[in-house]
Amino acid sequence: MKATYSKAGIDKDSVTKRVLIELRRKIIQGVYPSGSRLLETELAAAFETSRGTIRNTMQELSGEGLVEFLDSGGCVVIGINEKIVRDTYHFRGLLETEAANILLSASDFSYTGMMSVLDQYLMRKENQLFQSNPYEYCVDLDMQFHQAMVATAQNRPIYRAWCSIAPVAKELLIMNVTPAYWEAYIDRFYSRHKKMLDYIILRDPKLLDEIKQQTNTGMEMSVYNLQQPHRAETPLNGNQSGVPEKN
Repeated sequence: MKATYSKAGIDKDSVTKRVLIELRRKIIQGVYPSGSRLLETELAAAFETSRGTIRNTMQELSGEGLVEFLDSGGCVVIGINEKIVRDTYHFRGLLETEAANILLSASDFSYTGMMSVLDQYLMRKENQLFQSNPYEYCVDLDMQFHQAMVATAQNRPIYRAWCSIAPVAKELLIMNVTPAYWEAYIDRFYSRHKKMLDYIILRDPKLLDEIKQQTNTGMEMSVYNLQQPHRAETPLNGNQSGVPEKN
């Protein structure tokens, strides 16, 4: 069944965002493999939206390094490989480490943004988004917590750089939420992030080790899942089979 994004009453920015999210996810999950050619007319028909929306989406994906425009027209999928995965995690880790160093040496700052994310997690069962898709809800909160941490450091270049890789970083995290891992991910969400917040409040350098551990663990999981033939099968698209369990 085709996804439809051109219903009356949905604003243009919302349509573009939804198409962008779905196309990005399909590229990272390998539905559109590297080398695939993407044509505006075909995608506009598939998503039942305008070519202008598709063109805007392709420009965003080009900026993220996932597609490349062709001189002959259309785009070709660059996709994602092990090097890109490792580079993305390394860069994110560097940015978050720098933000953490700023927080560890700061005399005063507000950490209400991070606390708000944890509060949302504690109240999750009352949220309709959690009820409809608990996995993506928690992935969103995960990214929001780290974004809040980086924002709290109040370093604009670091924050802008972090936001530039956040869409791809989120999809890599989503790829990690396989059926073998999703229950553990949700169960450990609060404890992992509460520990980070406690380290920040106490100005404990263990925060740097925690960031490094989370970065390395996520990176190795993404590299592993990238190599699996079923990597597009995650709880976020309703398929809960075919992904081998990790030891």
